[in-house]
Amino acid sequence: MRAGDLVLVCQLSQLDRSGCDDRLIALLHELSERGIGLRSLAEPAIDTTGPSGRAFFDIIPVFAQLCVEAIQVHRRYARRAATIDTIATTRRRHRDRATRAPGQPGWTADVGAR
Repeated sequence: MRAGDLVLVCQLSQLDRSGCDDRLIALLHELSERGIGLRSLAEPAIDTTGPSGRAFFDIIPVFAQLCVEAIQVHRRYARRAATIDTIATTRRRHRDRATRAPGQPGWTADVGAR
């Protein structure tokens, strides 16, 4: 491909199936450096042949980074919530076992030996 050519895609995701990925951003920058335009039929804002398309193109990495960081925060909170839930469940089990008398369901010999 030469400078002035245009890559026309149905969707931007068709260039790279892995989603918000550094490879896709690197490919888009390489096309830009070589003077090759990019136009997406499904996403009309992505048209690097005009000024607004080039501006939107420069914003894409910002949104990709935001997406990555939001996922990391969500995972961190989910792990913390799971840990808290596990601790509470474990404490509840130990408390329930300790209050059971011999002969009740859930009573074991090691609990009664304490």
